[in-house]
Amino acid sequence: MNLASNGKLYGTLSSGGTNNYGSLFEYDYLTNSCQYKYNFNLIGGINPKSGFIEFSPGKMYSCASQNGIALGGTLFEYDFNTNTYSKKLDFSSSDGSKFNGPLTLASNGKYYAGTFHGGIADKGVIFEYDYTTNNYVKKIELVDTTGFYVFGALIHTPNLKLYGHTKYGGANNLGTLFEYDYVTNTYLKKFDFDQISGGNPLASLLFASDGFIYGTTTSGGNNSLGTLFQYDYVLNILTVKHHFSLNSGYDSYGGLMEASNGKIYGMTKMGGIDDAGVLFEYNPVSGQFILKYEFQGIVGSSPEGSLIETAPGILYGMTRGGSNGNGDIFEFNYNAGTIVPKHNFNNSDGKEPLGSLFKASNGILYGMTSIGGLYSRGTVFEYNNNTNSFTKKMDLDMGTTGWYPTSSFIEVDCINPIITASGPLSFCQGDSVILSVNSVGGSNIQWYRNGAPIAGATGGNYTAKSPGRYYVSVSDPYCAISVNTSIIRVRIPCLPPFDNQDKLSSSLTDADIFLNYDSQQQLFEIIATDLDAETYNLLIADATGRILLNENSGISNNSIYRNIDCSTFAKGLYIVKIVASDKMLSRKFVKER
Repeated sequence: MNLASNGKLYGTLSSGGTNNYGSLFEYDYLTNSCQYKYNFNLIGGINPKSGFIEFSPGKMYSCASQNGIALGGTLFEYDFNTNTYSKKLDFSSSDGSKFNGPLTLASNGKYYAGTFHGGIADKGVIFEYDYTTNNYVKKIELVDTTGFYVFGALIHTPNLKLYGHTKYGGANNLGTLFEYDYVTNTYLKKFDFDQISGGNPLASLLFASDGFIYGTTTSGGNNSLGTLFQYDYVLNILTVKHHFSLNSGYDSYGGLMEASNGKIYGMTKMGGIDDAGVLFEYNPVSGQFILKYEFQGIVGSSPEGSLIETAPGILYGMTRGGSNGNGDIFEFNYNAGTIVPKHNFNNSDGKEPLGSLFKASNGILYGMTSIGGLYSRGTVFEYNNNTNSFTKKMDLDMGTTGWYPTSSFIEVDCINPIITASGPLSFCQGDSVILSVNSVGGSNIQWYRNGAPIAGATGGNYTAKSPGRYYVSVSDPYCAISVNTSIIRVRIPCLPPFDNQDKLSSSLTDADIFLNYDSQQQLFEIIATDLDAETYNLLIADATGRILLNENSGISNNSIYRNIDCSTFAKGLYIVKIVASDKMLSRKFVKER
């Protein structure tokens, strides 16, 4: 389900409804009421599994993965203000067909996605969609070597590139992780999945606030049931963080999401006490994986979508099964550890919601069912979590709308803020880089460094002089949603005086250490990143070799952040050493007063 700007939840069921092809529904969680808004049919598309994207206030886009005129699925628009449905595109085999999205907005104002069929080799394509002109362009043909069959959405990172993965192909035929440069139209395979790291990924990737990409696979790993992994797109390093099992759940089809507490949440379709899937939590700081709920009984089973946070601590999602056997909308409170079913679908209002909910600019959640509804081809629905009310908005059909949607909506014209830089993000101390964020007039902007707001930094541009992780919070006046950009990492590895002899061990080539001296406050900041150890030793010595500081501490999230008071240090040259496991790095520091 997705939370729309009207405060209601919208989703789809992949079956049921008047035509038994699924339905679109609206759910108001404050009044716990459900209304069915549309029944999918053969002409327009059937069996929706995707979620929504709200393009402009009230206008949301999604896809139906089956039928339409060319039988390759459809891209459609739903206006919740007028309760009208418009089919925008019919996908064909030659141009790419069957995608479960949703679409991803890039900095050029266009939308991108991959398909899991179609193209010359019938192995999928990457396409571009311009909603202002309703123009579709096939950009990349996928083949065995590139990886093929794209499932899940692409994600946008601060380097202005898109990342995604394929289910099959690559060196081991277990899928690939790829980078797509939409400026140069260049596709680059970055990683071949294997039996150790996991294979056959299906769920959308997540770009988290720590600057790393997270994802899941459905095969491989220690138990051959898939993995949860972290990917550093800067260093091109993929690290397994958890191996799925029969007890901890497996077959993660829905994407991961990062909640306001900084933790990552997801669901699996299988595993757990009843082999009906689980809801899990992953802490990227501690690396701890916690099983939060094992699906069973009235809450439903076998979720295939992702979760959405409607308020701090409150997550919403959808399942199959439940009291009526057709699927549920549920609410999970991760602080209290409680889960409550909010709406039980039935065949007339849709069945099997396989996608995710979307929050539109009106604050309401929207979603789709993959079957059910008037024509048994799915429905579009709305759910208001302020009034707890559910409304079916329309029925999908095979001919006019397309059917079997499995994705989520998007809302056009709601700004997707992206940070761009005036130059390199790695430079010498004393230099700077201008960071800029896109926004519309009347937006409220706040810049952040290392998770803390920067005082007075409320404009579209910010000059970064210090190392750290920067992001911006933008409140778009046309969308009742405050959106944070992805993280940008500013590095200052070049400090005068410095020469290559200062690096005492080449074994730490993947690590960076930054020193930022503040002569006014008589302190300097130490930031070390990409450290592969659990503890570290920090030493500071003067030019004679006398040790002024020697401390041991734990490493959190492969990084060290430390402020050192040097007001008692005399003028002169100092050496800072970081020792982590068998690795050591040294830098010089000059105090001038």
